[in-house]
Amino acid sequence: MTRTSLIWSVVGLGLLAGAHAGEPIPYEVPKGAKAVMKKGRQIGWAIGLETNPLTVLKAEPRGSQRARAIGPLAVDAQFRPRGITTAQAWEKVRAELKKRMAAYFGTLPPRPAPLDPKEEQEEEDRGEFTFRVVSIAFDKEHRGRIGLLEPKGIPKPAAAILLNDRWGGGIERAAKGVYSRAIAAHFAREGFIVAIIEHWDDRFGDSRSLCTAGAATHMVLRTLDYLATLKGQVDPARIGYWGHVYGADLIPFIASHEDRLAAFVASCTCHGIVRHYSAAFWSPPFWARQGDNMGIATRTTPRMYYSARSVATQPLPFLTQEMIAFVAPRPFLAINPDHPDLFEAVRPVWKIYGRGQFLEVIQHKWGTNEPVNARDHTVDFFLRTLCGIQPGKAPAATVDAILAGLRAEALGQKIVAARLAAWWRSKEATDSLVALLDHKHPVLRRAAAKALQRIGAMKQMAPHIRHPDPMVRLAAIEMMQLVGTEDVFDALVADDQDEDRWVNEAKWQTLQVNPWE
Repeated sequence: MTRTSLIWSVVGLGLLAGAHAGEPIPYEVPKGAKAVMKKGRQIGWAIGLETNPLTVLKAEPRGSQRARAIGPLAVDAQFRPRGITTAQAWEKVRAELKKRMAAYFGTLPPRPAPLDPKEEQEEEDRGEFTFRVVSIAFDKEHRGRIGLLEPKGIPKPAAAILLNDRWGGGIERAAKGVYSRAIAAHFAREGFIVAIIEHWDDRFGDSRSLCTAGAATHMVLRTLDYLATLKGQVDPARIGYWGHVYGADLIPFIASHEDRLAAFVASCTCHGIVRHYSAAFWSPPFWARQGDNMGIATRTTPRMYYSARSVATQPLPFLTQEMIAFVAPRPFLAINPDHPDLFEAVRPVWKIYGRGQFLEVIQHKWGTNEPVNARDHTVDFFLRTLCGIQPGKAPAATVDAILAGLRAEALGQKIVAARLAAWWRSKEATDSLVALLDHKHPVLRRAAAKALQRIGAMKQMAPHIRHPDPMVRLAAIEMMQLVGTEDVFDALVADDQDEDRWVNEAKWQTLQVNPWE
C-alpha cells in the first residue's frame, strides 16, 4: 500500500465515524462559563480569560408582541396577519419573497451551464495544506476565480467552507496574509477544505442586466456547482458558508437561492432591525425607508445592490427580518453583529421548525478581526452542524481508534488520528500527541500541535513557544489567548519577538490579553 493510500485509509470504523455528516448538534455552554448580567438579568455566558472573553448571547425572553416579530412583515404595502405559526405558512411567504428577490437581482445567467474550469495558479505546497487558484465560467463573457485550500491528512470526502471575505482581492490575503486576516489558512489548518470566492467588484461590477448582489450570489452558486464536480474530495452534504462584512451581508441573498449550503456564519454583519412604530405594528409599511436596515449595503456601499443596472435602494422591496429568515431552519452563527436583537426578532422562524437553538450569536472585543477564541468557536460550530461532531464528547470507540491511530506505524494513520483528536478535543490523546511534536514529518507535528491547542493542553505546550517549527510555536501562542496563565505570559514577554511574521503578530495580539498587567 502506498503512502498516499495510507493517508486516506480507514484506521477503524470508530475513528472515521465522527468524520461523516450527522444531525446538527446544538451548542452546549461549557463548564466554567460565567454568567453575563445586564440590568439584573442574564444575557449570556462569558467563556475564556476575563480580559479576552467570548460572550455567547442567550436568547432573552420577550413580551408576546416581540416574540411574534416575524408576523407583521410588510410586502406590497400590506401587513400580514400577526403571528406566522406554521412552517407551511412561512414557506408560502418565503416563496413570495424569493420571487421578489429574483426580480430585484435582474437576469441571472442560466444554470446549469458549462463551468469550463481552468488552472490559473498551479498547486503550491504550504505545509499543512495545498493552495491553488482555478477559474470558472461566470457566464458567457466573464470568468471568476476561486482559491482552493486542501488540508493534508483528512478523511475524505471532507467538509468544506465557502469563504467570502471583505472587499475584493482577498484570495491571496485570506490564504497567506496578515495573521488575524488569513482566515482561509486558519480554517485549512483546522482540517476543512476551503474555497475562497472572488469578490463581485473584481469582475462583475459592470453588468447592465444583473445587480451586483445578484452577481455575487450567482458566483456562490457557480462555486457550489464546481465543488460538486470534486467527487471523492468534497462531501456535497457538508458545505458551509463563512462571510465577513460584505460577505456576511450577502448571506440572506445567498440563502434565498441556495439550499445546498448546510450552515452559515456571518462575521461583523451590519444588518439592523426595522423596529415597530406603534403597538399595532412591528415594522413600517413598504414605502418607509426600509433600505436603512440593510446595513453597509445602503449605508456605505450601495454598489452591493446596483451596478451599471440601476435599481432603487430607497426603499428596498424587503426587510432585514424577512431576508435573514431565508436561512431557516439551517444553523446560523452571527459573530459581532451590530444589532444582536435582529436575531431574536427572527428566532421564531427557527422555532417554527423546532430548531430555535440553531441560531447562535457571539461577541468578542476585537472588532472586525477574527481572534482565536471566535475562530475556535466557529470551528466547533461547523463541526457540530456539518459533521455531527460534539468536540469534547468523543464516543469511547472513537477515542480508542484515535489512540490506536496515533500509535500506528503508518504515517497516514497518525496524521488522520491527530486531525480527529483535534476535531473531537480528545484529551485522552494528550500524551501521544506530545510525543509527536518533534516528529520529522512537518504535517504530523503541526497536526499534533493543533490538536493540543484545541484540547487546551497549556502545561504541555507552553515549553514549545521556542520550538523550531513556526507553526508549532503559533499553536502554543494561540492557546495562550484561550487558557493562558501568569507563568506562560511571563515566558512570552521574555520572548516577544519572532522571525516568522505570523507568529510575531500572534505574540503581539496575545500580549494584549495579558490579565496580569
